[in-house]
Order: sequence, then structure tokens, then C-alpha cells
Amino acid sequence: MNLLLAILNFLVLLLGVYWSFRKKSFSFLFYLALTVIYGIPGLVDAFAYNSYRDYTQAFLFSIGFTLCVVIAHILSGRLLHNKMKFLNKFNNPDKPFLGTREATQISFALLLAGTFFLFLDVYVGTGLLPYEVFAADWHVVGFSNRTFLHSIGVILFTVGSSAFIMAIIFKRWVIVLLSFLICVYVTMGLGIRFFTAPMFAPVLLYYLALGNVKPKKMLAGLLIGVLFTFGVFMVQTMRWEKDRTINALLDPLMYIKTYNRIVAMDSGEFSLRYVYYYLVNEIPETHEPGDGSTYLRLFLMPIPSSVIPDIKPTDFTQTMYDYFYDWDRGRGGTAHPLLFGDAWANFMWLGVFVGLFWGMLFGLLDRILNGIQASIRYMFMAPITTFMFFLARGAVYSSVTFIYYGFILITMTLFAYYVFKRLFNKGLHSNFANR
Repeated sequence: MNLLLAILNFLVLLLGVYWSFRKKSFSFLFYLALTVIYGIPGLVDAFAYNSYRDYTQAFLFSIGFTLCVVIAHILSGRLLHNKMKFLNKFNNPDKPFLGTREATQISFALLLAGTFFLFLDVYVGTGLLPYEVFAADWHVVGFSNRTFLHSIGVILFTVGSSAFIMAIIFKRWVIVLLSFLICVYVTMGLGIRFFTAPMFAPVLLYYLALGNVKPKKMLAGLLIGVLFTFGVFMVQTMRWEKDRTINALLDPLMYIKTYNRIVAMDSGEFSLRYVYYYLVNEIPETHEPGDGSTYLRLFLMPIPSSVIPDIKPTDFTQTMYDYFYDWDRGRGGTAHPLLFGDAWANFMWLGVFVGLFWGMLFGLLDRILNGIQASIRYMFMAPITTFMFFLARGAVYSSVTFIYYGFILITMTLFAYYVFKRLFNKGLHSNFANR
């Protein structure tokens, strides 16, 4: 039974991959990520029949959840196809609101600003300068005395990372090189592996699913996907080895250890399924469900905790961490059990229908993004793809912050650009009139 359900689970995830590919949907990365970190390892688990022996509930739940996402996505896409016609105002090829060159430059400026705030936060919290972070312990750099500057830096860096894919598409090779070097420096310096996501996830999406996809382009996309996966695991390996210097990057042993971890499929992102299996088997028998606390936090996201303290429930990922890592209870760590695990932990079997919410949101995002000018759409690629990646792994609240604050930041930036452009053009006209 486990093997049959594992195969069905894998096929349902592939259905999501195929449908989103056909529709050139941004959700392609969501389905692809779940296929890689859960669908394929799930098959291995069913064949190997390893430590988590009862997968029946886990596979049944994820199958039902994925089907709800796909069905809601398809239906919402059709319902919204001829709606929201006001978006056509932002997709007029005769009067482009923002040129590709300006969009790339604006995004790159946001990337630089984000990098500045991230290292400023480290300096304020630890006194370390940017060139000193590599020799410092990762926990000191990543967690000691973190300030609000870090949150600002993360959003700016995430949104600004769209400059990388735009520079590739529009052949701005200097910005491609500089963006890549910034990403490597920030990721290795701070030891936070997921700073690679907003930089490389859009490239992966573009080469595999968007635009005119050809075999050579897809092959390049698959290669980028392999390198992206290896990079995420590599940063974690370097953290564990307590060496984030250039010497570690050139050490063949680091690459061998990283390769072995990926092939074993039992650490890093591949280990998230174990948290999912555990929660399905232990809630509600051993642990209390979250009663929707994750989604209550999402609803209250616009209200800053500094304005109304304690209005938001405790981050349920911390509670799940205490459930799974009982020996480390109370440290404040977070556990991400895939999107399936978070839905189960909050609602148990009723959580299947949470998939309808995410499917409708995917349909709405597709309609909005496909209805606006291409250069503006590309500016959204980094926060949207980062949202999809984080959502798949079960970091629900964090994932939504990327699109919530990302949309606010991009809207504010475009508004400022519009005002500046109007004032600049008005000044030019008045100068000509006075001559």
C-alpha cells in the first residue's frame, strides 16, 4: 500500500508540474520543489521502508492536498481569465510605463541597498565589518543581536535579486557578474543559504517554464537547478564544518561531503519530509494541533507587533520544532514540515481543503503578473519565486512576507519612479517653453 500511494503521490505532483508548465505559471517552481524534496524521496522511503514505517496517512493527505491546489488553480485561472481588465492599462506596448533598462537598474539598486542593510545589521549587532564575517562563527553572524535592519535588508535583497534574471534576459552582462558576486559574498559571509533562492530560482523558472522553451534552454535550466541545489547544500556543509572562507570553497572535500549528503536524501531540504511524517503520526495523539494559528498570523500580518503587542499567536513553526526536537525544546528554533505538514498540524484532515486557498492564490497571482508589462513582471520574479520555494518547504508565514512586502516595495518604487519621471518631463517642457 505504501508503494502504491507513493507512486500516486509522485504522479499527482507531476500533474501539477505539467499543468503549470503548460500554462507558464509561476507556481511551476512550487510543484517542482515539492516533487524534488518530497515526491522522489517519498518513493525512496516506500521502497526502503525505513524508520518512519507508516506513510499511509501522510501520502493520502498530500495527494488530496495537491489535488485541491491544482483544481482550485485551474478553476480560478479560468474564472479570472476575462476579469481584472484594469490591468490592461499596465500592459500597453505603445506606451510602456517602464523600460527594460530602467527596470534592471532599479532592481540592481535595490539589491545594493539590501546588501548594505544586511551588513549594517551585522555591524550594529556584532561590530564585525563585511570582510570580517567569514572568520566569525555563523551563529554569531546570523543570529547575534539581530535588528530591524536585517528585515529591511532581506526584503530589499530579495526584490533586488530580480536584477540577475533581468540582466540575463536583456544581456546586461556587467550586472549579471556583479549580481552573482554579491550573492556569493552575502551567502557565504552571512552563512544564510537561502539568499541563493531569490537570485537563482527566477533563472530556473525562466529557463524551464517561461518564454519560448526549447530543449537546449531546458537543458540549461536543469543544469542551473542542479547547481542551485548543490549550492544550497554546500553552504550548509560549510556551516557545519565551521569554515566559510575561500579556502573551503576550493576544498574538494567540501564538494564530496555535499555530494554525499544530497545522494543520501536524508539531510537539508530532504529531511523536511521526516518532520511531516512525524507530525502526521503524532498529532493529535501525542501533540496538540495548532487550530489554525499559522493562518491567523497570516491574517494579522499587516498589523505590526510593535503597535499591538501579543496580538499574533506564537509562530507555530517554533511549536513544531519543540514537538520534533524534544531534546532541544525551548531554544526558539523553527521546523518546516513541507506545506502539507503545516496544514495537517493546524487542521488535521480538514487541512486538505487549505489547498483550495493556495490554488486560488496561485491563479490570482498568475492573472496579475500576466496582465502587466513584461519589464514590471520581471521585477516581481524574485519575490514570487522565493515565495513559491519557501511555501513548498512549509515556511508559510515567511513565504507570504516575500510577496506581501515585496509587492509594497515594488509598488512604492514604481510610484516614486512615476512621480520623478513626471516632474523631470515637466521640467524639460518648461525649459523648452522659456527659450
